[in-house]
Amino acid sequence: MNNVFEVWGSELEPLYMLDLGDRLLNLGLWHIRGRASEVPLEQELAQLVTLRNGLVIRDQTFSAWEDGLRAAGLERDAIIPQLAQGPTRHTEPAQPLRGLPVSPSSQM
Repeated sequence: MNNVFEVWGSELEPLYMLDLGDRLLNLGLWHIRGRASEVPLEQELAQLVTLRNGLVIRDQTFSAWEDGLRAAGLERDAIIPQLAQGPTRHTEPAQPLRGLPVSPSSQM
């Protein structure tokens, strides 16, 4: 896996964080750029973290928001209407849902 990061520049952009009680679902974008070619790629990324007694007991990563939402037992358009259309580029930091703080420098 380290070879991937040597060839590709990589940056994670968190867009949404959903507080699900004992679980947290992060939805974001993974921006990748070929170091030599400068070819940009963008990939959805979902991370479902399960907590117990304040500790992470399970961390699942998905390459599609739909898969992360399904694993959390949610439907894309049931969360917020703009998720139904897929990811969009934002110039502001990720907007938390249900009051979770997200700082501009947060990474998934």
